[in-house]
Amino acid sequence: MKRIFFLLLLLIPHFTKAVSLDSIQKVLPNMPADTNKVYLLNKAFELSRGTDPSAAEKYIKDAIELAEKLHFDNGMMTTYRNYAVFLNILGKPDDAAAYFNKGLALAKSKNNKKRMGSYAMSIGTMYYDKGDYKTALENFIQSLKWREEANDTAGIADTYIWLGIIHDKGLKQPAKAISYYRSAMEKYRQKGDEASMSYAYTNIGNAYYGTREYDSALIYLDKALEIKKKAGDPAQMANIYNNIANVYTDLRDYDKALDFYKQSLTFRQQGGDEEGVATSYINIGAVLMHQRKYKEGNDYLLKALDVSLKRNFTEGILTIYQALGQSNAAMGDYKKAYVYDTLYAHYKDSAFTVENNRQMVDMQTKYETE
Repeated sequence: MKRIFFLLLLLIPHFTKAVSLDSIQKVLPNMPADTNKVYLLNKAFELSRGTDPSAAEKYIKDAIELAEKLHFDNGMMTTYRNYAVFLNILGKPDDAAAYFNKGLALAKSKNNKKRMGSYAMSIGTMYYDKGDYKTALENFIQSLKWREEANDTAGIADTYIWLGIIHDKGLKQPAKAISYYRSAMEKYRQKGDEASMSYAYTNIGNAYYGTREYDSALIYLDKALEIKKKAGDPAQMANIYNNIANVYTDLRDYDKALDFYKQSLTFRQQGGDEEGVATSYINIGAVLMHQRKYKEGNDYLLKALDVSLKRNFTEGILTIYQALGQSNAAMGDYKKAYVYDTLYAHYKDSAFTVENNRQMVDMQTKYETE
């Protein structure tokens, strides 16, 4: 049965000073129409994009209008890119491309290599989402060239991460992917950026998992986990616990796998991550099936199904129907097994779509506030 693991795409830089959306909403109406307002509108967009897309779109459009009125080049370059990423996540790649191209043209007119590199990377991610790996790779390579010319260490590292991802998940060249992830890791190390190093460690660990080099996978996932423990980042700890459990499942050390999956589940329940909770239930159910504890495994799978149907978690629903068919067949309940096998086939044929842009929260893995 397929297990679900988590690839960490990119660390998102945040404003150094925490600002709440409520406080911004109170300040915005009385602010003068200056460059500071452009930045604050972008911040309001960032804070609302995952929970209220309509409000977020208004903030970003207002930011664009004001930046253009002020002829504020840096504001326009930031805002065009943020809106383009937003549109791409909404499944509007043509509209996104228009703003990407507009911003890139402006960056080129100013010979701003740092911004040019940022745009090229974002355009690459758009083509990656489309499955056009050739064009995505061309943009990532161009991004790296411009960022090297700008001596943009953090940007270089981020582009290395995406070069790793495309070779890992798109081009199925894990050795090259690991090389790029390592290059990113070294750049983050040079900057003393432990949080970003954790992302690189996780992706290296996941790549080694994919090549079945389990000892190496555990070494890097453990390094990532230690950083996240130190930072107190429960959401990412949950993902790493899940991925470590996947390794132990492949090694058939089912007791350890269960322990790590349950730790992941606890953090996800505490954080209200319903899709993550469903994933943990699925993976625990799978391990229990390996242990021939079919009734207990079935119970976890049914919990997972309840959450997944409420969330319209397509990948989870497919995995669960398939697993329930297998578990019921193993228990000798062939009638139920047939029902779940039929549901699996029907759902796969009629409802399954690749969901790169499924949740607004996914934006946070690609969004880079400048």
